Amino acid sequence: MQPALPRGRAGFFLSLNPGVTIESSFIPSATLFNRPAPRFLPGVYKQGNELGAAYTYHQLGRVAEEQRDYDTAETWYRKAVESYEKYGDEFSVAPIYLYLGQIAQARQDIGTAELWHRKALPIYEKLGDAQGLLSLAAAAGERRDFETAERLCRKSLDLAKAKKDEQSEAHTYHQLSCIAAEQQDYDTAEQWFRRVLEIDEKHGKTNGAAWTCYTLGQIAQKHRDFGIAGKWFRKSLKFNEQATWWGRLSFYVRSWCHQCLRVFSK
Repeated sequence: MQPALPRGRAGFFLSLNPGVTIESSFIPSATLFNRPAPRFLPGVYKQGNELGAAYTYHQLGRVAEEQRDYDTAETWYRKAVESYEKYGDEFSVAPIYLYLGQIAQARQDIGTAELWHRKALPIYEKLGDAQGLLSLAAAAGERRDFETAERLCRKSLDLAKAKKDEQSEAHTYHQLSCIAAEQQDYDTAEQWFRRVLEIDEKHGKTNGAAWTCYTLGQIAQKHRDFGIAGKWFRKSLKFNEQATWWGRLSFYVRSWCHQCLRVFSK
């Protein structure tokens, strides 16, 4: 079965060249680990499909990044960027700017990370891509630029509301909740969380609410706010109706441990 085509012009050109399948241009990671990937690329170029090759570079970059081989990933990504920019394929190039920023961030090169992310920002705004903006917000939060993260979240939220996309709204509220919690503003975090909960309950997604509570508990734990952490973990268990008895026991034990840590840390 042929997998879904990539979006953007790369996908369009692949669809025009039935002889160039994704299988021939995308190397699965298990195969890549055992063979030199470049040997597969000439078959793409024989079809005159430069954007198909760009998509391959993109995927090779993803595989290398997953292996934390950032130098190789950056090399493949830059090759993809060169082709995508040549053909003005903004839809395909924007995520690669994001990935290159993530690589720079992993290297603690914050200045370079911000440069790549600033290149992606106007494209996501132009395309009205709420999820793209949310990805940039998450990256800003990781480097503790909470002002930028919140601003991007609010832009994402405006787009999601305009499109009446409640799932994207919920994702944005979740991100805003995490941003507030990272700054130990738990009251604001809970306000945003309640907006997530409204949407999750409306759509019967209690697992989403459970995950949000668990995330907030982890953040509180990182800040050694053990009482708050235990509170969020208990809430997570309340929403996780499918939890096994072992899962429930582990959560109760974790909550009890955090209560003890809260007492002894005073």
